Amino acid sequence: MLRLRHDTAAAIIAMSKKDPDSMMFSSSGALLEGTVFGGVYFAPLLGNISPTMWGFGVPRIGQVIVYSFGRQVGGRSHGAPRDLIDTLGVLAHHSSLGEFDVHSIDNTILHKAAYSEAIDWWATRIDRSLVDLFSPTTYTDEHDIYRPGAHQRWMLNFEQLLARICAITRQPNDPATQLMLLFPTMDILADSFTGSNGIGQLMTPKRISKLIDRVSKRVPDRIEPIIMAPARRALAAAEQVADEFFIPSPNPDATPESRIIHLWNGRRNTTHGFNNNAEILAEHTGRLPPDIVLVPFVYLLDILTDRQRLLERVRRDCQRPPKP
Repeated sequence: MLRLRHDTAAAIIAMSKKDPDSMMFSSSGALLEGTVFGGVYFAPLLGNISPTMWGFGVPRIGQVIVYSFGRQVGGRSHGAPRDLIDTLGVLAHHSSLGEFDVHSIDNTILHKAAYSEAIDWWATRIDRSLVDLFSPTTYTDEHDIYRPGAHQRWMLNFEQLLARICAITRQPNDPATQLMLLFPTMDILADSFTGSNGIGQLMTPKRISKLIDRVSKRVPDRIEPIIMAPARRALAAAEQVADEFFIPSPNPDATPESRIIHLWNGRRNTTHGFNNNAEILAEHTGRLPPDIVLVPFVYLLDILTDRQRLLERVRRDCQRPPKP
């Protein structure tokens, strides 16, 4: 359908006959490679207790084979760098590797099948989300007309959200990299999935706590400690960020929540430079706990466990007049 905006059906058929092995319209194909190998769909689950691990995946075309260790194991060590490029890490003034919460899961109380059941549960939620997001019937306007542009956008939104979360979990040795990955991940959540006015609203302890309470009720008790581990680490980190204000606000109308929102919007905007956000940054120590980069997990879990909310968001998007 998107291709027909650029060529006639006759022209497309003619090109297909001339070169039947070529892709006639590979729009954003490189951004949707996860649909071929599938690894990006399981990476957030297998990296959800980074920097430790509890399993790994082996991608194949059209499938992913997931192996569970049945317990936590170390993901990164404190020893000598493995590769020469890793020696650059010692030049950083601070390494967060030792500050992550690696005790968020108590393996002594977990059922022996908990990890394998977590994989099954996750696969089911991913499958249902893909059914919704890849089906053309999801993307119709108020006149029941198919909206191919919206279809492409939402497939990309979901794919790139997972890819960015995966990238965060792979970088526990580099807090600067994780933070720079956090901001675009929260941007896609704010702009596309929640409709928030900036990422600040999504980073408050109050909102994160409320979301965790809602999501945890949808997760089976036996796997809840595994699935919810990154969410609870994120909440603890968000609360620590709120405690790092060391002077009162000069604004008498400021509240603890409004200061957090202002701070996070300011920190996110520093990707463009430290310009008009100096005041709020001056009131805060600037310290961000390493686990703060796990906040996107909270919203991903909400997306995976509340199909109706996501579908309603997509439908509202489809009913907006298309941009010229």
